[in-house]
Amino acid sequence: MKPLHVLCLMLILSTVAGYPNLSWERNGPKGGEYRAKGKAIEEADEQVTEEEVDDEDKEEASDGEEEKDDYEEFDDEDEVELLERSEGEEDVEQGDEEEDYEEFDDEDKVELLERSEEDEDVEEEDYEEFDEDEVERSDEVGNVEEDDEEEDYEELYDEDEVEGTKIGDRKLEKITFGGEGTEPGKFRGNYGVAVSADSEVFVADYLNKRVQVFSMNGTYLRLFPTVLPGENRLMYPCSIGQEPGYLWIVVRRDVYSRGVGHVVQYSKNGQPMKKFDVHFISDSSSPVITIDARHDKVIVGEGDTIMMFHPNGSFCRRFKLPKTPGTWVEIRGAATDREGNILLTDYAGVKVYSHSGVKILEIGIRFPLGVCVDSLGRIIVANRDDNRVDMFTRRGEFIRTIGADIEEPWAIAMGPGGLLVVTSKLSNTVTIFPRHMLSF
Repeated sequence: MKPLHVLCLMLILSTVAGYPNLSWERNGPKGGEYRAKGKAIEEADEQVTEEEVDDEDKEEASDGEEEKDDYEEFDDEDEVELLERSEGEEDVEQGDEEEDYEEFDDEDKVELLERSEEDEDVEEEDYEEFDEDEVERSDEVGNVEEDDEEEDYEELYDEDEVEGTKIGDRKLEKITFGGEGTEPGKFRGNYGVAVSADSEVFVADYLNKRVQVFSMNGTYLRLFPTVLPGENRLMYPCSIGQEPGYLWIVVRRDVYSRGVGHVVQYSKNGQPMKKFDVHFISDSSSPVITIDARHDKVIVGEGDTIMMFHPNGSFCRRFKLPKTPGTWVEIRGAATDREGNILLTDYAGVKVYSHSGVKILEIGIRFPLGVCVDSLGRIIVANRDDNRVDMFTRRGEFIRTIGADIEEPWAIAMGPGGLLVVTSKLSNTVTIFPRHMLSF
């Protein structure tokens, strides 16, 4: 409340306080006088009030003019101030931005340059690490692949332990199993052997009139009797040839007999499938058989004669080995190579003939028996006279001796993975040589 208002209010209160019985006296004997005084007082109060109102209005008007002046001053001064402040702020902001930009240019450029160099270093390190990792990974992959091949090889041939060792172990020279007897796993004249593509070993057990089947680690699997299709008569198995899914076995009716013999086709499980007859000219020789896969022929050797048959048993042709005066010719082993050439052994050595019967090569060796060819075309021979197995090149050059302590090695065959299987007639055993023993 303004001072003028306060002053008027005090004046009114003091007047009222001086006439406490004004309302009564107005109606009393002196009412007219009091009423006149009261009226005069009221007029005076109204005049004072009007003056106060005029003063207040003037004061308010003055205040309005002052506010207007202040506003105008505000408008003038503050416009300048705001403009200056705005320009200042713009300058500051622009200055800050320039400073920030300069700082960014100076500091951040250095930082970015350092980061870029670090990133390049990191990328270079990563690239070098990538190269090293790739090389290591490549080496590891190569090693893993080689290890996998070795593991696959070991898993294929070395799953079970035989006599406390494993096939394929570099420290192991060979494994041997069998022995003389009639129970499964024993032999009485193991004259023939073959190995299937799925690594099963088939052994012709001559006097026991059966074929026994083993894994490549020497584990006995099964056996089957050598009977003719449709007959229950047991035959004496002399030699085994092998083609995918089937076995071809040449058999005699008696231990010593001339005349009619047989070639029988069996399934891998021993089921006789078909047969055809052959004529033996000797009662003491052991006929041999091999399969010429290139020309699809079944080849039988007996005495000094090679006989060729079609798989259906029809005769194809024959040829005889030449004799020289004072020599004795008797075929003891037979095999074929990839070209269809025929490898034969007799007491004088190893002879190689073409499919048409032309002699190509001769290797001088005393009393060789079994013969086979490995995947490289090398010729492997059972050297009975020296109780060992020898290896030659396809040109007949001696390479090395594989086994030097086999008692009278007889039949031999190559298995998948480069394993060599050799039978011993004297000890009635089978020996498997790991592939590393065939390397040179």
